Amino acid sequence: MTALFAGVRRMSVREAGLETRVELGTAELQAHEARFSALVQNSSDLVTIVDRDATIMFQSPSVARVLGWDTETTQGTSLVAAIHDSDQQVWRTIVDFLIDDSGGENDCRVEGPYGDGSWRFLQSIVTNLIHEPSVGGLVLNSRDITDQKNLEEQLRHQAFHDTLTGLANRALFSEHLEQAVRRRGRNRRRTCSALH
Repeated sequence: MTALFAGVRRMSVREAGLETRVELGTAELQAHEARFSALVQNSSDLVTIVDRDATIMFQSPSVARVLGWDTETTQGTSLVAAIHDSDQQVWRTIVDFLIDDSGGENDCRVEGPYGDGSWRFLQSIVTNLIHEPSVGGLVLNSRDITDQKNLEEQLRHQAFHDTLTGLANRALFSEHLEQAVRRRGRNRRRTCSALH
């Protein structure tokens, strides 16, 4: 009888050890989830998940900061419909490229509307996680680069225009001349090859 109770007691100790490990694993998993949630909630970048048809399945709360959008009203809407008309083909090309490349990534720049009706330039890394059960879509990590883009345009204008008159300068003339010479050379080669 004593041997029987000893076996039961050993079983209880094993079960207690297993239960402790399960509790520690659960606590560790909860800590990881809480950390991930805090990172997504406070990220300066926008995280968006869309399905194959570009329907928005998830947007991080930073969408309010980055684009002035409300996460609840955008969920279930089309991302393609939201981006600028001139960038919609860019999006379709990226999806076509990524759709068969599980885990593949692509970098793109598109214009998205801000809540006040203005347009913002976004740089996005698009990752195909459609086959990842916990995600099930294309993940966009997007950053507002409008200020950077405007500064680039301002510097380009200053490089090619006179600061006093605003007229095109010699550098712009040289660039246009070089482009014209290159085009002329390409056209001449095409014409020559067509004649032969």
